[in-house]
Amino acid sequence: ANVYRIVNSDPTTSLNAGDLIFNTTTNKFRVYTGAAWVDAVARQFSDNTKMLFGNSNDLEIYHDGSKSVIADTGAGGLFVAGSSIRLTNAGINETMLYAVPDSAVNLYYDNSKKFETTSTGVNIGGNQST
Repeated sequence: ANVYRIVNSDPTTSLNAGDLIFNTTTNKFRVYTGAAWVDAVARQFSDNTKMLFGNSNDLEIYHDGSKSVIADTGAGGLFVAGSSIRLTNAGINETMLYAVPDSAVNLYYDNSKKFETTSTGVNIGGNQST
């Protein structure tokens, strides 16, 4: 559509899918879907609202009310890249896994390192049980 308006409330007439507004009352940029006005630029998403990426929506990021999900739903695989990778608890105060390229991969239990890779193999801390 070809309509852009600056308004103080969402319009209810002369609407076409793709119309854009800036609502000065809510300070939100919105787009008309053909059925409803939705936020065009979201900073906060409701539960079960998925952010979709890729031509076939191959990557999804969402929260369903009980868990947060980053999912590769295509055939390409999910890659996490960094100069080091650290997985922590939700409070970001306990390490569960720490990996450094060309160096160690460490696994932790209760923030205590129990397993690490080395250039010659592995080191296992604590008691080993089967």
